[in-house]
Parts: sequence; structure tokens; C-alpha cells
Amino acid sequence: MKKLVVKNSAAKKLRLFNPWVYQNEIAMLPEGLEEGEIVEVVDLKGTCFGVGYANVKSVITLRMLSFEKVAINAKWIKKKLEIAIGARNSILEHSNSARLVHSEADGLAGLIVDFYDGVLSVAINTAGMERLRKEIIGSLLEIIKPVAIYEKSDANAREKEGLETFEGAIHGKVPDFIEVVEFGCQFGLDLKNSQKTGFYLDQRFNHGIITEYVNEDVTMLDLFCNTGGFGMHALNAGASHVTFVDSSAVAMAQVENNISLNEFSDDGRSTLVTANAMDYIKELSDKKESYDIVVLDPPSFAKTAEQAKAATSGFKHLILNGIRVCKPGGIIALFSCSYHVSMDDLKEICLDASRDTGKQLKVLEHMYQDKDHPYVLNTPNSLYLKGLLLQLV
Repeated sequence: MKKLVVKNSAAKKLRLFNPWVYQNEIAMLPEGLEEGEIVEVVDLKGTCFGVGYANVKSVITLRMLSFEKVAINAKWIKKKLEIAIGARNSILEHSNSARLVHSEADGLAGLIVDFYDGVLSVAINTAGMERLRKEIIGSLLEIIKPVAIYEKSDANAREKEGLETFEGAIHGKVPDFIEVVEFGCQFGLDLKNSQKTGFYLDQRFNHGIITEYVNEDVTMLDLFCNTGGFGMHALNAGASHVTFVDSSAVAMAQVENNISLNEFSDDGRSTLVTANAMDYIKELSDKKESYDIVVLDPPSFAKTAEQAKAATSGFKHLILNGIRVCKPGGIIALFSCSYHVSMDDLKEICLDASRDTGKQLKVLEHMYQDKDHPYVLNTPNSLYLKGLLLQLV
């Protein structure tokens, strides 16, 4: 096994079990290093930190797999997958779908595996995982025995690694329609035409939290609704009306399908609006429309640290208008799905909006990604989804 030497700045991070080492933190690369090759990681004094895989084409040049010097082989891969999959058993007691592997947070940097009622969606996003493809797929077939495996790797991530991207079935026949069950709600999934790895499973627990505040008198605005997760659970809990808003016609067609799937089509409790959510909430504010619960769940405003400052204005626009369209004593749920926007950042933005609107905000809940998307303290980037459940007082 070749040795890769890291600088003292990286050694400090590795002592804290941070698995990422950037290009400028590498002291010496081994000769003849191949993309994604497994290497032993040492510091300038020769102290071993474990093993990882390296790729000079990636800004994140080294990703750790183990903080011990071990052989990375089929046996090791199978054991890591068994541990990760076993940790999801409690989720699968109330849902037929879960994220089984969450990249670095499960010690398998660059690998995502979702389970949808017997079908696996797999994303192999780095050169290191690509070199281990045979072992990964073989172990998944042995452990899960899935009906089918569909690859939905991230083209942008793979391009940065110098890899081409394939999407399609790599085992079995993938159904045209999969029914995802979550707390008694049904969601239709067309895996072949869905976003990312299929379905936004990370909000599952937060769906449950917000549903606790729903009764038969409640109206909800579900902004950036995507397939309608929050609104669908509200309807299932007896809400009097939900307005679903998203700019994607494809997403709204999925909402319509999910309303039908849950047998809510004929009860007159839902309105579907295909519109730019940022513009639409301002229009509602200008018209002085109001709701009991306002859900603000935008896509990532800050995919890089450089974009975080600019993201503040987007969140400020949402929470200002969210307050204005929320009834007195009503509830607002504000989310960020970017690592670069912290919970404290969200609080500061909400505090500014409180001052500007003259409305006090009580924090009812702090919300995060569900536990099948684990947050490992030593891997800061593994905490990405944060939310505040606020009440106007």
C-alpha cells in the first residue's frame, strides 16, 4: 500500500477523526497514484492515521475510510454495510423506505444507498467508491436481496472526480411506480424520473413534528412543497385546507398523484399552485392572505461557503413574508438544507425579521435531518438540514 503524507494542518484534523483532506493539506503524494487508489495516511513524522482513498483530480484529495491500518476489501465493505443497514431497523418499523448508507457519516465516503420497498437506489459519487463498485454491489445483493438496484449517481460530483456518469438499472427490473409509506401517508415514487436518489427521506421526522400541531381547523401553506410531504401529512391529520406551491410542474403532478393516492382528491381541502415560491409568498402578503401553519422549505441557497452570505437575503425574504401571512398565534417552519447555513444563522435571520415586523417569535422546536441521515460530530458536513418551528406571540 502506497503512503500519502499530510501536512500538520491535516494531521490536526485527522486526530479529531475528520475524514476530509484538501489538496493544499497534502505534503507528498506517492508516485504513480491512480484515481481513487487506497493509501496509507501518515504525517511528516511517519505517524499512521489509517487508510483512505486519494484522487488528485478532486479538491477533496483524500477521504478517510478507516482510522486504523486495515485492508479495504470485500469483507471490510460487507461489514461496514451490515453495520449501517442494521442502524436503520427502527426507521423501517414505521416506513417501508430509508437511507441505508449516508456517505462519510457511515464511514463510506462517496456512497449513498436508499431503500424503497425492496428496491435500492445507489449513488457512487467518488473515484474511491467507483474502484470498490463490485464489492459494494455484491455485498448489497447478499445482505438485502433487493428486487432491483437502480443507479442514480450525482453527475456533478462524479465530474469533479474525473468520472463519467451512468443512470439506470444495474440489477433486476425497477418498477415504474413505487409506493413509499411514511406514518400512514402514501407517496408515489417514479425512481427513474425522480430528483437526486429518489425521495427526500431526511424530512420524515420533521413531518411528524409539524403534524402534532395540526387539527381540523388548521390551514397550511406548503411552500417549495416538492412532492407535498408536509401538506400531505397535514391533510392526513385532518387539516381543513392545504395550499401546495412549487415552481416545478413535474413536482405538482406528483402532488396531485399523492393526493389521489391518499384519497383526498374529492374533499376540497387542497389547492395546487405552480408558481415561483419566492414571488408567490410576496403576492400572498400583499393580498393579506393568512394561514395557521406556514412551511418554508426551500432548496439549498448556499452550496458553497461563498454563497452563504448571499443566502441570507433569500431567507430574510421568506421569513419576513412568512410572518406576514401567518395568523396571530400561528406557526412557521423554516428550513435550510445547506451545511454552510447554521442554526445560529437561521436564528439571527429570524431575529432580524422579528424586529422588522414587530412580531415576537417563540421557538417551539429545533429540527434536523432524520436519524437515517446521521450527523457525526467529527464530520461537520454531515449536519446539513436545520429547521426552526416558530410561533407568533
